[in-house]
Amino acid sequence: MDQMVTNFAVYEDATEYLGLAEVEFPEIGFLTEEISGAGMSGKIEAIVIGHLEAMTVTYSFNTVSDAAIKLTEPRVHNIDCRVAQQLQDKRSGKISQESVKHIMRTMPKKFKPGKGAIATPAEASGEHACYYYAMYKNGVRKIELDPVNFICFINGVDYLEAVRRALGK
Repeated sequence: MDQMVTNFAVYEDATEYLGLAEVEFPEIGFLTEEISGAGMSGKIEAIVIGHLEAMTVTYSFNTVSDAAIKLTEPRVHNIDCRVAQQLQDKRSGKISQESVKHIMRTMPKKFKPGKGAIATPAEASGEHACYYYAMYKNGVRKIELDPVNFICFINGVDYLEAVRRALGK
C-alpha cells in the first residue's frame, strides 16, 4: 500500500539543492486532434500517439537562496531528483522504502522571488520548460519522454519506435 513521500533530494552537477521545499514534476499531456466526419454521430478527440504537449517543472524554495538563483541562469539544467516513498505491506504491516528517480532537462521560464514577511518562508519559485523527462522506480526505467529525439517510452513500450522507423530515423 502506497503511503507517502518520505523525503527527497534534488541535484544538479552533483550538487544538492538544500532549502528546496518542493518540486512539481511535469504533467504528461498528449497532443489531440478533434475528429468528425461521415458515419460519426459527433466529434472525438484523437490522441496523437507519442506526441506531447509542452512540459513544465516548478521548483519551490523556502527562501531566495543561491540555489534558487542558480536555477534561474538562462541555460539548460540537468536535474536529478531522488525520492524515497514509503510503502506498507497490507498483510504483514511491514514498512518499506521505494526509490523513485526523476531525471529532467529544464530551462528557466520564470523566477518568482516570493514575499517578505516576518517568520515565514519567502516561497520563492521558478517555472521551467522541461525538454526531457525520465522516471525510474527501484532502478527500472518506467518513463522516458524526449520529444526532440522522438522517444516516448512508457512501461516497457517505445510508442514512437514505428514512427522513427517510418521516417528513417
